[in-house]
Amino acid sequence: MAPDFLGLQGPWCERRALTPDYHPRVLRQIVGFKDAEAVAQYSAREFVRRARAATEARGAFMVALAGGSTPRRTYEILAEPSFAQQVNWDSVHVFFGDERSVPPDHQDS
Repeated sequence: MAPDFLGLQGPWCERRALTPDYHPRVLRQIVGFKDAEAVAQYSAREFVRRARAATEARGAFMVALAGGSTPRRTYEILAEPSFAQQVNWDSVHVFFGDERSVPPDHQDS
C-alpha cells in the first residue's frame, strides 16, 4: 500500500506518490446514513482513525474544524472518554475553518 501523502485514506481515495507528472485525484463515494447521529458517530470514528494514523506516521495531526451547529454532535462524541482517550491530543494542531465572521461566543459560532 502506498503512503498516506495527503491524509487521504479509504476506498474512495486513489493512493499514489506525488510526482511532477501526477496530480492526485480523489475518487468520490456517496455514503448514506440513517440519521444525523449515525453521521456524527462515523465522523468521530474517522477523526480518531485519521488522528492516530497521522501521529504515528508524522508525529502530528493537523485538522481544521468547522463551527456552527452541524458538527457539534461529532465534537461532543470526541469529548467522550471512550473516544478522547484514543487520540494523542498533545500532537493535534487545531485550526478553525469556519467561513462566517462571528465571535467565538456568538450563537452562530
